[in-house]
Amino acid sequence: MNAGHARATRGEGQRTVVNEATTSLLARYAVDLDFRNLPGAVRREVRRLFLNWVGCALGGSTQEAIAKAIAAVREFAGPAEVGILGRSERLDALNATLINCMSSAVLTFDDTHLPSITHPSGPVVSTALAVAERKPVPGSEFVAAVALGIEASCRMGAMLTVPPARSNTSLFMTGIAGTIGSAIAAGKLMKLDQNQLQQAIGLAATQSAGLREMHGTMASSFVCGNAARSGLLAATFAKHGFTSGMCSIEGPKGYGNVFGNPACTSMVSEGLGSRYELLSLTYKPYPCGVAIHPVIDAARQILDQGPLHPDEISTCEISVHPIGLILTARLHPTSALEAQVSIPHWIAATLLHGTAGLSEATEECVHDPAIAALRARVKLRGDERIPPTGAAIRIVMADGRILETSLEHCRGSVERPMSEGDLEEKFVGQAMPIIGPKNVSRVIEMCRAVEAMEDVGAIARVCAR
Repeated sequence: MNAGHARATRGEGQRTVVNEATTSLLARYAVDLDFRNLPGAVRREVRRLFLNWVGCALGGSTQEAIAKAIAAVREFAGPAEVGILGRSERLDALNATLINCMSSAVLTFDDTHLPSITHPSGPVVSTALAVAERKPVPGSEFVAAVALGIEASCRMGAMLTVPPARSNTSLFMTGIAGTIGSAIAAGKLMKLDQNQLQQAIGLAATQSAGLREMHGTMASSFVCGNAARSGLLAATFAKHGFTSGMCSIEGPKGYGNVFGNPACTSMVSEGLGSRYELLSLTYKPYPCGVAIHPVIDAARQILDQGPLHPDEISTCEISVHPIGLILTARLHPTSALEAQVSIPHWIAATLLHGTAGLSEATEECVHDPAIAALRARVKLRGDERIPPTGAAIRIVMADGRILETSLEHCRGSVERPMSEGDLEEKFVGQAMPIIGPKNVSRVIEMCRAVEAMEDVGAIARVCAR
């Protein structure tokens, strides 16, 4: 698909070639997309990401941050029309979208688009499900809308991070890109026309925000939730005739040039409709930042070499790609939230417990004296030769022995994807304590057959407590 002609503009001391048609192209593609034209592989991936999202939302629903967020929004909430997965509360659609997305992100167990380090399903699926609860939506329309929103989020993120783009690594890309994906998914379900969708994209773009300084705090999940709520708000405003800039993505003062500095706009247009970024989504086997996963797998390889007594470890040297240090080098986490982005915590917990699951993501584990002592002996090093999905470990024992291992691609990466069985096991582990075995089996069946459902909102009702 041709993205249209380009023109040169000058601003802020630099000359940027921008694509005038990017926003309208994306809106036209969204309007024209029909479920029947989606490849089977795309439909399958939507089913996978949907099951993963529901499990993450259920697993996170009992966290302290979610209870506090619900208490806060209730001061302003409207009619109780949309349910909160894993809870008895119902809220207005905007706030329910916020909370459900926060629940899916609060344990840092959500999916990832690795090229842009975006977690797209949270904002998109939360928004689409809220729309589906307000008015019955058939599964085919839901799947098409989710596919659109995920694809848009991934392409927006890639546009800002793939060279020649020079996006600041301090930007929290889920908040930046997820807002637009959320708006497009909602707009598709609301049956907006091209002009309205173009307005919605602009309204979403001007609300995009997110700072990685929020990592390790409750605000980390809020960034994702706000992207979902802002996208739904953008689509709703556009539905009622509210206007925005029509060149919001490619304009000289628009989304691309502001966040991408400049943006790689070809990432939006190239292969749109024939090549799907969502097919490169990855799913987390461990509840922590994705840059930590290679370290966990490397630690498990060390344990496979034979029994290890952590008290006998003098130093544990970790080498990862430099981006891993930027995102997850928190040396001395003081809470479970901070531990989500701490390589030292997860290497210590894995070596001590032999596993890296939800139990290692608790306050008790973070404050375990044995784990804290081992964390203090971890040394981190960035190495450009190591791929972002790889890691190397060198452990020096008190008796002088050296244990070493390395890997290029961790479990859950594109090269080593989670299987259907892996995703189902992950879902059960999070959902079972919340909705019980009968409903766990029922929800798995519903997610696997979502495109054939007459009313997708039924899934949310089954997931209520």
